[in-house]
Amino acid sequence: MSGPRRILVVGGHSRIGRSVVRDFLGRGWFVETTTRRVEDHDAWRRDIATDSEARRLRLGSLNFSDSGSIRGFLADREEEPLDAIVVAASPFDEVPLEEATMEAYAAQTAAQVGGPATLVAGLSKALRSSTLEGGATVVLFGDVHALLRPRPNATPYLAAKAAVEGLVGLLARELAPVRVFGMSPGLVGEVHAWSDEEIERYVERLPLARAGTCEDAAASVAAAVLELRYSTGLVIPIDGGRHLV
Repeated sequence: MSGPRRILVVGGHSRIGRSVVRDFLGRGWFVETTTRRVEDHDAWRRDIATDSEARRLRLGSLNFSDSGSIRGFLADREEEPLDAIVVAASPFDEVPLEEATMEAYAAQTAAQVGGPATLVAGLSKALRSSTLEGGATVVLFGDVHALLRPRPNATPYLAAKAAVEGLVGLLARELAPVRVFGMSPGLVGEVHAWSDEEIERYVERLPLARAGTCEDAAASVAAAVLELRYSTGLVIPIDGGRHLV
């Protein structure tokens, strides 16, 4: 192959995004990552990458709720093959049904569905130019509590996550032969809004009897990109078995 493999991780400041960035830097890939915040890029780069890895790390800004931001991001990119895109972050907001507004639904849908789909469409040529064995890969993140185990009090957010999981199959057809996967996480990483008792009650229901880590999620992403060469259009629960009980 010519040059390092290249991955775009949208939301590198998120808990899972950070683990995905570290994982692929450790594999020797060139990693491009984005955030809506630009003020802490330098400190973030020092925290996440060694000096040698930093040469393979490019940071940029992208806001899925702003079509101008997406257009600007696409216009500024170099013409080069892209082996993977991972959309690892989305705005979380717990809003009960009775308090949800049209604006809340529109904002979640733009950030989680319209924005990622527009970005991927704009990068389809770069994805199809990949020489990675099995072809390029797109990975989107849904939520196990959107479709498999619905829960109350976050309807705009989870409705958009359900749409994300529906988008996986659509993009698999539209982008073929680019492979497209969804990850449907349960309790992964720290949940700052939950008490220790709430986490304990949740974990008691899990067949794997533990909360997931961000490294677990990153390993699932790597498996989709590097190992699942003859699969596409799948949404994979990474939930410790929560979808079963």
